[in-house]
Amino acid sequence: MPLIVFVFGTLLGSFLCLAGDRYCPRNSFFARCQQFCRPPSHCLTCHHLLRWYDLLPLLSFIWLKGRCRYCRQRITLKLLIMEAGCGSVCLLLYWLHPDPIQLTAVIFFSSLLFLLATIDMRLLLLPDELVFALLWSGLLLGDYFSLADTQTRILGACSGYLALFFLNALYCAWRKTEGIGGGDMKLLAAIGAWCGWQILPSVVVIAAVLTLFVLCCQRRIIAGLQENIPLPFGCYLAVAGWICFVLNNLVNYPPAL
Repeated sequence: MPLIVFVFGTLLGSFLCLAGDRYCPRNSFFARCQQFCRPPSHCLTCHHLLRWYDLLPLLSFIWLKGRCRYCRQRITLKLLIMEAGCGSVCLLLYWLHPDPIQLTAVIFFSSLLFLLATIDMRLLLLPDELVFALLWSGLLLGDYFSLADTQTRILGACSGYLALFFLNALYCAWRKTEGIGGGDMKLLAAIGAWCGWQILPSVVVIAAVLTLFVLCCQRRIIAGLQENIPLPFGCYLAVAGWICFVLNNLVNYPPAL
């Protein structure tokens, strides 16, 4: 079973990487769904269509030594990292939640957070359809997998949105400009809908620390970085939300070793 979970995780990682790279907010909802399978997978350099054996997660990359079979150009390491990372994450979630229903739910939660993080990192955008899917799945289905009860999760959704809303209002009054996007507010609400209100302060603190760390690294590496450059705070909220979700499960229901 662990091997099956890992293989599934690598396939999921490959799909999520493709979905994050192909997402285009200007397209209609139907067109955004179509773009996951059209055009077929191809080399970004020579545009040659890839066969099924060129798309085997991890194995194809290792067998081809990280190069395209047809033009021999290097394949980005991002795909290898995503596939191996998602496979490892699914193994961790299986260790925490061996029950199939709970495992399916937490993989769904993790996948949406991962997809939102990659899209926000690339486009500075958190698509409403993905955020609302995360929020309503937490509210409606949380009784089957969440450690928090329904009332706590509803309070988490409301307090998550309102906390960043009022924080942004204070920032606007001070700096006369928006500091936090509406997508970030909805994302924190969605995390609260899954995990309850109690972990939200930890999520915000960890996300802020991650943001400051990345910003400091950028300033040291990139000379002349603009002062008001926008940052994908939703990406760090997603990472922080997943970390807090996993740690909360480890503390409350430690798995048997």
